[in-house]
Amino acid sequence: MTAGASRPGPRTDVDVRARLLDTAEELFAANGVGTDSLRAIGRAAGVSSAGVLYHFPRRQDLVDAVVARRGEPLTRSMRSGLAALVERTEPVTTRDVVDAVLLPMVAMIAADPKAGLSWMKLITQLANHRAAAWADLDDGEPSASELFHAAAVRALRDYESTAVRFRLGIAMFSMLASLAGADQGKPEGKIGPAGLDPVFVDELARFTAAGLAAER
Repeated sequence: MTAGASRPGPRTDVDVRARLLDTAEELFAANGVGTDSLRAIGRAAGVSSAGVLYHFPRRQDLVDAVVARRGEPLTRSMRSGLAALVERTEPVTTRDVVDAVLLPMVAMIAADPKAGLSWMKLITQLANHRAAAWADLDDGEPSASELFHAAAVRALRDYESTAVRFRLGIAMFSMLASLAGADQGKPEGKIGPAGLDPVFVDELARFTAAGLAAER
């Protein structure tokens, strides 16, 4: 084989893996995570079946990679904010806990509004079906979930009660769903080229924190 002859293997002139991740993220958000096959995703990305299988032998490998690409840095940011709340000597409020989770998501969306929102739509699907512990992608100790619960204990009375646990799940999932649906419904203008509208973010945080703090 001459020096100029082509060799088998992945293309090096384009980032095929990134293209597959971008395409899968968009399709999962639009059609649902269980809809498009590896072949269909490859076709949409302009990548051959062999190229898809080189990077992602199984469909679940692709789903996991899409989740991890944005989820890992996001989780590290959340862990940092939640750890600061756990270690803080001053009182911790429900708004503090909400902001520690919400604001890293807002920053992630601001960095790439279209793709960030697609990722949020995917994560909301997975959270609804408990298909991925995306908040614990970063294997730090303690985990993001453990830090969240430790911070919530400081902010909420009767944290161990069934009512408070239910309220936590309702409030946080509703917040996720509201972020994921920021490009839908009325009023319009919740998201634009620069990311989420600050008024929308503040009202979402206030509403979620008030729901967590609700007195029976």
